[in-house]
Amino acid sequence: MSMRPKNTFFRLRDFYDLFPHIMKLICFHPQMAKKILNPKYGGIKGWEYGKLVDSCEFKKGANVLDVGTDGSLIPYFLASKKKVQVTTFDLEAPTEKPKFSLTHRMVSHATGTMLTLPFTNSTFDVVLCISAIEHLDHGNYTKFLRDTKKAISELVRVTKPKGYIFLTSDMYFPHLQKTDRWDGATGGSIGTAYKREDFERIFLEGFKKLHC
Repeated sequence: MSMRPKNTFFRLRDFYDLFPHIMKLICFHPQMAKKILNPKYGGIKGWEYGKLVDSCEFKKGANVLDVGTDGSLIPYFLASKKKVQVTTFDLEAPTEKPKFSLTHRMVSHATGTMLTLPFTNSTFDVVLCISAIEHLDHGNYTKFLRDTKKAISELVRVTKPKGYIFLTSDMYFPHLQKTDRWDGATGGSIGTAYKREDFERIFLEGFKKLHC
């Protein structure tokens, strides 16, 4: 399984190199532009989507899975601009309902949980999981980490041996941050995010153990 793109943190200085990709995304649809330019995201969406387009190889006709699509327009962008077949995958009742109505002959939809993806082994050339895996958090941090490991193994299972996994998520430094303003934060805690030490152990070491 390919390890490109390399692991990296969100960096504002990347925007210079990603700018051409971000502009194409912004021009694709007004709702895409609205999300990328929304100040509450602090540029993160533009960086995530720009990194995706810049880093992953999308061959014409490739089979792509987008796990945790929510209200994202990325599947339609990839189908339209990269000519790939995209399967969106989300809960039956996603947290963010689409604010648009789009269809594309190369975009299909499936529902379920990322803990047990309903696809056979080695199905997809590219698997996306953009700011989604952290939403496995339901208040029990130990179970959160356990479910994350399971989800990672599922992402790897359905990806072809020479395919790509593009995954982004949130982490924090416990000694610097105790609370946040996300809806998932309860009782003065951090919601839907990983502690720095757990992030490295679960993701970096986890993918290595799965031979990625």
